[in-house]
Amino acid sequence: MLIISTEQLAALDSTMLERDVSELAKRLERDHPKEIALEVPLEARLEFVRESHEEAKSCGLRTKEQIYLFAEARLLFGIGFHKDSESHPTLVSCLQDSAIGTDEKVGALSEELAFFVAFASK
Repeated sequence: MLIISTEQLAALDSTMLERDVSELAKRLERDHPKEIALEVPLEARLEFVRESHEEAKSCGLRTKEQIYLFAEARLLFGIGFHKDSESHPTLVSCLQDSAIGTDEKVGALSEELAFFVAFASK
């Protein structure tokens, strides 16, 4: 049986998080070059994704894809979109409700992003 200490596990988590943060920042740059250039300076992009990760966790989102969707929404809707009940009331209510499951939260986030992208390009 392999025994991993708490310190080793924390170091592994930290390494994996930084790798994921870097990948997600590059993906945002690829998927939204204009928006990220306007909204997030180059030197702040990794921190933007780290903050997105922390905020996403507070809404019950955990996976890399869920964190990407959340970071994408922060980029397109504004950093505090998940707390702004005036701009996105249904989405905010969904994300803040601990009784709502992750799949439903991801669905609501994906739907809101798709709606935004469909109409923002027109």
